[in-house]
Amino acid sequence: MTLEPIPTEPRVEVGAGAVVTFDGRVRNMNDGREVVSLEYDAYAELAEKEGESILQEAMRRFGLMEASCVHRTGHLHLGEVAIRVRAVAGHRREAFDACRWILDEVKRRVPIWKKEHYADGESDWLIGESVAPAPSEYYDRQVRMPGFGPEAQQRLAEASVLMVGAGGLGCAALPYLAGAGIGRITVLDDDRVALDNLHRQILFEAGQVGRSKAVIAAERLAKQNPLIRVEAVEGRLTAANALDYVAGFDLVIDGTDNFRTKFALNDACVSAGVPLLVASVHGFEGEIMLVDPNGLGGCLQCLWPDPPEDGCVGTCAEVGILGVVPGVLGLLQATEAIKWLTGLGHTLGEGLLLVDLLEVSTRRLARAKRPECSVCGSGKSPAVQWTIEWHERGVRMLIDVRDPAEIALQPCPEADVALPYDSFLARLDELPVADGYALVCRSGTRTEHLARVLHQQGRTEFVSIAGGLRARPSGDQVSTNGLPGRL
Repeated sequence: MTLEPIPTEPRVEVGAGAVVTFDGRVRNMNDGREVVSLEYDAYAELAEKEGESILQEAMRRFGLMEASCVHRTGHLHLGEVAIRVRAVAGHRREAFDACRWILDEVKRRVPIWKKEHYADGESDWLIGESVAPAPSEYYDRQVRMPGFGPEAQQRLAEASVLMVGAGGLGCAALPYLAGAGIGRITVLDDDRVALDNLHRQILFEAGQVGRSKAVIAAERLAKQNPLIRVEAVEGRLTAANALDYVAGFDLVIDGTDNFRTKFALNDACVSAGVPLLVASVHGFEGEIMLVDPNGLGGCLQCLWPDPPEDGCVGTCAEVGILGVVPGVLGLLQATEAIKWLTGLGHTLGEGLLLVDLLEVSTRRLARAKRPECSVCGSGKSPAVQWTIEWHERGVRMLIDVRDPAEIALQPCPEADVALPYDSFLARLDELPVADGYALVCRSGTRTEHLARVLHQQGRTEFVSIAGGLRARPSGDQVSTNGLPGRL
């Protein structure tokens, strides 16, 4: 308590509901030893660049109005502020979470060295909170396995995996994916920790209720294995944005609990050529399959030509769930992921594994691609062209489906109209009338997906330019004067 006026923070926007400031000060004790002072040193240019990257990511991740971080270098005495982190947001939860995240990322990523001076002698210079373990020591036990070795470990280190959902499946699979050494793991989830999920979502604690599941999962994995890169994305995957999320990964793992998202993932992964590990749980039973876009086993829609409606099977909240069931299926997903990425053993590329934990039994069923499948088969009719080369666009109206920021960086003056990918299907009626339309994006991935979806709807006048702007012949690299008309 104080009788003096509380010092005011710098002025912030009217919409700011919370301003959280953290001061990290030099303390007098550490691990039972008396601290006299601290020294900090940094690789300034790299530290500032990485620090700015962290702040920009925090602004996007937590929806902040402002974010700042200052770290001192030089010799600091007891009680002096070593680091100050400030986050301004519309609500306290985002401000608190952002402040904590920025601090953790600075300690993990920014090249700042610390030396502690103790009353009984100095310590050595350390970078970050701790010294990262040597890979040879961290992965020693699995590298020793016959048939695994350094080659398999290197393949994991070079791999990237997207986990969609940090629920019961994801919480079981993620620690083992991180422990195995998968080089880049991205956790996608827009949900928050809830008390009635903790019995099966084992990455979270009761004290974290209300916090972002993706953020907490990423924090846990980064601490578990500092040798890998872990990213959190707080978003919801839909049919409209699925392709953007999955593109560029070596493997996608489905940890969702609804049919709509599973089929959107299936559709996007087949379009992007990215393998997908799908798992489902009901009661004491579960199933797991691998969708290999280049394999013979087909996809999710090959098994269910008419996708089930959400609600046809009771949710966990409606029928209940035993935590170990998604746990076992999640572990199987992690196992299959490691096998697929390293090329070890037999995968589920052409099989569907059924698991019954009440009877302690498994059954493997054969799968095959349906030629008439509208997603991975020839159901799109070879007689109908839905991809073309850049030089074939002819008299078709050229539509740029990239977002405005992309167009500003790399204009496409040849385009007649710009209509963003995310809202394209909902705004089809806004397009000018034409005999045909050619769709273009940066690499052709998004437009290929749109063209296939439109052809499934009978709109065969739309085609995708294969390879997108990357495939434009060098002679067609026109000046950047002017932009296409935007709808």
